Amino acid sequence: IAQTNEMREEALNFYCLKEKKCIVLPNLLDKDLINKSISYEFNNFDTSKYNIVASGRLHKVKGYSILIKSISILIATNKDVHLYILGSDKGEEKKLRKLIFDLELSKYITLCGFIPNPYPYYYNCDLFIMTSLHEGFPNSLLENYYLNTPLVSTKCAEIVNRLIFPSINGYIIENLNSKCVSDNIKKAFNLNRKIINNPVYNGGSLNSFILKKLYA
Repeated sequence: IAQTNEMREEALNFYCLKEKKCIVLPNLLDKDLINKSISYEFNNFDTSKYNIVASGRLHKVKGYSILIKSISILIATNKDVHLYILGSDKGEEKKLRKLIFDLELSKYITLCGFIPNPYPYYYNCDLFIMTSLHEGFPNSLLENYYLNTPLVSTKCAEIVNRLIFPSINGYIIENLNSKCVSDNIKKAFNLNRKIINNPVYNGGSLNSFILKKLYA
């Protein structure tokens, strides 16, 4: 079972599988869990700020160094911006903290560490951003899409082009550099999550998959 068409093609080639031996089952979206998780926690953001959230382990594949540098560019013209990065350390925390200190961004960026329930952050932020070099299937992007959060993302996975509609619910980063990232964040200032109404995401269905195999 592969999460995306790209992963299926890789599996077929790498393991020399027959076509019928590998199918695509997109990630499931647990809407009940998300709805429950945002129902009992309050908004802890400073609402006078433009609050940006990024989520994922502190690893170089996430492109956080570039994201941090983009915040340095942003605050030159808009100091009412704050970035929250949710994720446990996978080798980059010390480097990222030094970068934040060197760029004098301690007032504008918070490394939150691992957050058991990230959904209130997603639900209450002004923008969710993903600067990954590559992803298999970014669940956090899908979850924010479900919550109608304005989105900015690199083309790190096949699904990005199916979730982000430029100038409607977000923007796609064409070139991963700090200037391009900051430009897309600036464009996202004009997006209002209150008027975003994303189409329903039809993900995989494990029950349908099992029934299909049983009665094939």
